[in-house]
Amino acid sequence: PSISLQNINLKKSDLTVEDDNSQNSFLASLEEAYLGVEVLNIEKDSFLFHSISLYRPQFTKTEITKTLSDSLSMDLDSLSLKPEGKARSPYLSIGILEIDEGAFQSLISDTIVNLSRSNSLDFNNLDITELDLTMMDFSYQAPMNIFAHLEHLSMNEHNGLELSEFSVDSLWVDST
Repeated sequence: PSISLQNINLKKSDLTVEDDNSQNSFLASLEEAYLGVEVLNIEKDSFLFHSISLYRPQFTKTEITKTLSDSLSMDLDSLSLKPEGKARSPYLSIGILEIDEGAFQSLISDTIVNLSRSNSLDFNNLDITELDLTMMDFSYQAPMNIFAHLEHLSMNEHNGLELSEFSVDSLWVDST
């Protein structure tokens, strides 16, 4: 069985994913979103979009790190061999990706020293606001291969980093 979708419109949507074991969480909300769907193939982990437009999205990722005693008392049930067979390698392609008035927060609990240190950039604890982004021909292939044409990026980070106009013809992130 399959479902054929061409356009997805979302308004005032929220998503919360919490891991009860690790207490890590991911929260996402947005005022409005439009997804122009080309192909959604869950069996092959292949997701192709003509365009995605997000208005006022907010993403928050929180990671609670374990203490040394927590990591030493590992549950034996969590030790398992990977199942045999080919590992899945998701693929995502977006013709045009637009984010308007976005926000992103990423916090790692044991590294938070002072969230308001000016003139510093802590990649473990980011608080980005006023994010405006336009990308063309964005593609992602697991584990971490990314390509895109970055047409426009502007944003503010809470410790003072401000980008008012950033663009690159070709953005490559290659995990190999």
